Amino acid sequence: PAPRFPTETAAIPGPGKLPLPSGPTLPRVGPTINTFTDVTGVSATLSAAGNTGIRLSSTAYGSNEFVAVKVVEDAGAVGDGIFQYQASANFSANTGAVTTFAAATNRVKDLGQDLGATINGINATTNGKIARISTDFLDVQVELSTVAAQALSPISAFKITGGGADFQLAGQVNIGGKVAIGIGNVAVREIGRHDDDGSVYFLSNLGAGRELNLVDGDLTNAQRVIEKAIADVSSLRGRLGAFQKNTVGATIRSLGVSLENTVAAESIIRDSDFANETSGLTRSQILVQSATQVLGIANQQPQNVLSLLG
Repeated sequence: PAPRFPTETAAIPGPGKLPLPSGPTLPRVGPTINTFTDVTGVSATLSAAGNTGIRLSSTAYGSNEFVAVKVVEDAGAVGDGIFQYQASANFSANTGAVTTFAAATNRVKDLGQDLGATINGINATTNGKIARISTDFLDVQVELSTVAAQALSPISAFKITGGGADFQLAGQVNIGGKVAIGIGNVAVREIGRHDDDGSVYFLSNLGAGRELNLVDGDLTNAQRVIEKAIADVSSLRGRLGAFQKNTVGATIRSLGVSLENTVAAESIIRDSDFANETSGLTRSQILVQSATQVLGIANQQPQNVLSLLG
């Protein structure tokens, strides 16, 4: 049964105190909580078993997200209490651990989880529904749908075999000097992807007459699509900037040092050749001068003999 007392729910956006009227029915409690979803970050749905409880979920995903419930006033509430989700079963209550309403005055908190994923055999870094790997040969980020991200059994959706552009940055053409980068599609029909309980929206859905148009469309989801589009563009700019600075820039600096060393080596070789040729020229000049002097001495010998005879 629904608690007949004020409650306080909280998630990442911020806490919100929800004063529920005395004796509300569960079908009325859910919409009351959802009225403040933009503030609390918490959405409410009736449990699968019918009107026996309310399921609270955060609107975002990942281990950084949470749902916390605090009973502000316990006015003799009836019911089992507050259950947390099982870590190994989606939307299944952990019946072995229940917090009574009287004990919930200190807040009951349940954390979210990140998906577990491997991409091309490499354990991916995950955040909520997003999985990413970054290696020398592959830099990719994938966002799964809510259904796929919450699947408990292993799934094999795809395998990446290629994509992006290769750049040869080293001085020699080999695999060690090859880097690659891929740029996702930034068309309005692809950017700003937002999954709202199975309904997927993009920036193009904000167009005139579309579901998220700014005149009479769903402004809440429109805002989330715009925020996601801004995040997508910022992420892409960050990746390109990091690639330019850390990869291309570092290679340019490295090649610049190599060029400087090569020029210095060439200068040393030139200096060595010049010194060698200079010493060779000096040797030749000495030999010529010596030969000339010897020849002069040899030519003077007959003259000296004739002068003695005369």
